[in-house]
Amino acid sequence: TIVMSEMLDSGVKPTLQTFSALICGYGKAGNREKAEETFDCMLRCGVKPDQLAYNVMLDILSRSNDAGKAMALYNRMLHDGFLPDQSLYLSLIRLLKRENREESLQKVILDVQQSCEIS
Repeated sequence: TIVMSEMLDSGVKPTLQTFSALICGYGKAGNREKAEETFDCMLRCGVKPDQLAYNVMLDILSRSNDAGKAMALYNRMLHDGFLPDQSLYLSLIRLLKRENREESLQKVILDVQQSCEIS
Protein backbone atom coordinates (compact mmCIF):
# COMPACT_ATOMS: atom_id res chain seq x y z
CA THR A 1 0.00 0.00 0.00
CA ILE A 2 1.09 3.58 -0.52
CA VAL A 3 0.91 4.46 3.18
CA MET A 4 2.93 1.39 4.11
CA SER A 5 5.51 2.02 1.39
CA GLU A 6 5.99 5.63 2.48
CA MET A 7 6.39 4.63 6.12
CA LEU A 8 8.91 1.90 5.33
CA ASP A 9 10.82 4.10 2.86
CA SER A 10 11.21 6.80 5.51
CA GLY A 11 12.45 4.27 8.08
CA VAL A 12 9.30 4.32 10.19
CA LYS A 13 8.27 0.85 11.34
CA PRO A 14 4.49 0.57 11.40
CA THR A 15 2.98 -0.62 14.68
CA LEU A 16 0.38 -3.30 15.25
CA GLN A 17 -2.19 -0.52 15.63
CA THR A 18 -1.21 0.96 12.25
CA PHE A 19 -1.50 -2.39 10.52
CA SER A 20 -4.79 -3.21 12.25
CA ALA A 21 -6.31 0.15 11.33
CA LEU A 22 -5.35 -0.30 7.68
CA ILE A 23 -6.64 -3.88 7.58
CA CYS A 24 -9.94 -2.79 9.17
CA GLY A 25 -10.28 0.07 6.70
CA TYR A 26 -9.61 -2.14 3.70
CA GLY A 27 -12.04 -4.71 5.05
CA LYS A 28 -14.81 -2.14 5.48
CA ALA A 29 -14.14 -0.88 1.95
CA GLY A 30 -14.40 -4.44 0.62
CA ASN A 31 -10.81 -4.41 -0.59
CA ARG A 32 -9.71 -7.93 0.26
CA GLU A 33 -6.55 -7.74 -1.83
CA LYS A 34 -5.20 -4.68 0.01
CA ALA A 35 -6.18 -6.16 3.38
CA GLU A 36 -4.25 -9.35 2.56
CA GLU A 37 -1.24 -7.36 1.30
CA THR A 38 -1.21 -5.35 4.53
CA PHE A 39 -1.56 -8.47 6.69
CA ASP A 40 1.31 -10.13 4.79
CA CYS A 41 3.42 -6.98 5.15
CA MET A 42 2.74 -7.00 8.88
CA LEU A 43 4.08 -10.56 9.11
CA ARG A 44 7.14 -9.72 6.97
CA CYS A 45 7.88 -6.73 9.22
CA GLY A 46 7.92 -9.02 12.24
CA VAL A 47 4.77 -7.58 13.78
CA LYS A 48 2.63 -10.30 15.36
CA PRO A 49 -1.11 -10.11 14.71
CA ASP A 50 -3.41 -9.69 17.68
CA GLN A 51 -6.99 -10.87 18.21
CA LEU A 52 -8.41 -7.91 16.27
CA ALA A 53 -6.16 -8.35 13.23
CA TYR A 54 -6.93 -12.07 13.06
CA ASN A 55 -10.67 -11.55 13.50
CA VAL A 56 -10.84 -8.88 10.82
CA MET A 57 -8.84 -10.95 8.32
CA LEU A 58 -10.87 -14.08 9.05
CA ASP A 59 -14.07 -12.09 8.53
CA ILE A 60 -12.78 -10.72 5.20
CA LEU A 61 -11.80 -14.18 3.96
CA SER A 62 -15.08 -15.73 5.12
CA ARG A 63 -17.14 -13.04 3.39
CA SER A 64 -15.16 -13.52 0.18
CA ASN A 65 -15.92 -17.27 0.23
CA ASP A 66 -12.28 -18.35 0.30
CA ALA A 67 -12.53 -21.46 2.47
CA GLY A 68 -8.91 -22.49 1.86
CA LYS A 69 -7.38 -19.21 2.98
CA ALA A 70 -9.91 -18.83 5.79
CA MET A 71 -8.96 -22.23 7.21
CA ALA A 72 -5.23 -21.54 6.83
CA LEU A 73 -5.64 -18.28 8.75
CA TYR A 74 -7.89 -19.97 11.32
CA ASN A 75 -5.22 -22.61 11.97
CA ARG A 76 -2.51 -19.95 12.27
CA MET A 77 -4.73 -18.01 14.65
CA LEU A 78 -5.17 -21.07 16.87
CA HIS A 79 -1.44 -21.78 16.73
CA ASP A 80 -0.76 -18.24 17.95
CA GLY A 81 -3.15 -18.71 20.88
CA PHE A 82 -6.19 -16.78 19.66
CA LEU A 83 -9.79 -17.87 19.14
CA PRO A 84 -12.28 -16.28 16.76
CA ASP A 85 -15.24 -14.55 18.31
CA GLN A 86 -18.64 -16.24 18.22
CA SER A 87 -19.90 -14.51 15.06
CA LEU A 88 -16.74 -15.47 13.17
CA TYR A 89 -17.12 -19.09 14.20
CA LEU A 90 -20.61 -18.98 12.72
CA SER A 91 -19.40 -17.30 9.52
CA LEU A 92 -16.62 -19.86 9.13
CA ILE A 93 -18.99 -22.77 9.77
CA ARG A 94 -21.47 -21.42 7.19
CA LEU A 95 -18.68 -20.99 4.64
CA LEU A 96 -17.32 -24.49 5.16
CA LYS A 97 -20.83 -25.98 4.95
CA ARG A 98 -21.59 -24.04 1.76
CA GLU A 99 -18.28 -25.14 0.20
CA ASN A 100 -18.78 -28.79 1.29
CA ARG A 101 -15.53 -28.78 3.28
CA GLU A 102 -16.71 -31.55 5.59
CA GLU A 103 -13.36 -32.35 7.23
CA SER A 104 -12.63 -28.69 7.99
CA LEU A 105 -16.20 -28.19 9.17
CA GLN A 106 -15.92 -31.05 11.65
CA LYS A 107 -12.60 -29.66 12.95
CA VAL A 108 -14.09 -26.21 13.56
CA ILE A 109 -17.18 -27.64 15.26
CA LEU A 110 -14.96 -29.76 17.52
CA ASP A 111 -12.83 -26.68 18.30
CA VAL A 112 -15.98 -24.73 19.25
CA GLN A 113 -17.11 -27.53 21.55
CA GLN A 114 -13.69 -27.73 23.19
CA SER A 115 -13.49 -23.96 23.67
CA CYS A 116 -16.89 -24.03 25.38
CA GLU A 117 -15.66 -26.72 27.77
CA ILE A 118 -12.59 -24.64 28.66
CA SER A 119 -14.46 -21.41 29.42
